[in-house]
Amino acid sequence: MILFLTACCVFLGYLVYGLTGFGASIVALPLIVQFVPLKLAVAMMLAMDLVAGILFGLKNRGDVNFSEARSLLIWMGIGMVLGVTLLIQAPESLLLSLLGAFALFQSARNLLSRSKTYNPIASHWRIVYGTVGGVLSALFGTGGPLYIVYIARRLPSETARRATVAFLILIASLGRLGLFIFAGLIFDPRLGPYLMLCLPVCLAAVYTGSLLRKRLHVRHLNQLVWVIVGIAGISLLWRHFPTLAIL
Repeated sequence: MILFLTACCVFLGYLVYGLTGFGASIVALPLIVQFVPLKLAVAMMLAMDLVAGILFGLKNRGDVNFSEARSLLIWMGIGMVLGVTLLIQAPESLLLSLLGAFALFQSARNLLSRSKTYNPIASHWRIVYGTVGGVLSALFGTGGPLYIVYIARRLPSETARRATVAFLILIASLGRLGLFIFAGLIFDPRLGPYLMLCLPVCLAAVYTGSLLRKRLHVRHLNQLVWVIVGIAGISLLWRHFPTLAIL
């Protein structure tokens, strides 16, 4: 039953990835950690991020703005080192409370946001978005929303935004892989059965999302997804935030 529920969460997360080019982990992870340990869930999402990124993230590499991507990479690297350190040393209840708060924030932001206007931002903001995004990428694989916020205010082209963010997520996944190997976080023997089931589900979900993006108006589906993410965030805060007082 846990494997089946995990696969359902993976499908939902990577359906969003197929629709938007990012967002798999912020959708799937708050749901998966309701019944799977955080470190196992993060390692599982990393493997699927790599597969999805290699197969789909480089499909539009000709549209990637490498200048903007390079400006974020060094700060992303610094953030990921900090994030892996927290993942190893911080109490899981604290990390799950942070994940719940971030999921709730992203849910509210996406449900309430109405403006689609292109508002440029100064390049020095890459320090904030790159570093914080790197920390969130290492902790939860959820740096994508911050990368898209920064890139969306640097590039007016929707195609270039999607391609550049997909490229950044792939590079972040490769960086996380190296750090996780160094820290010994991907050698959990429980990981195999989850990946055998969830990798095919991941690929099917990305493909389905790509088809839906071309054929359907998906605004209401996106709203439903972010409502689910918000509920998962509230659940994590309800279950884990009170335990911080004991630590």
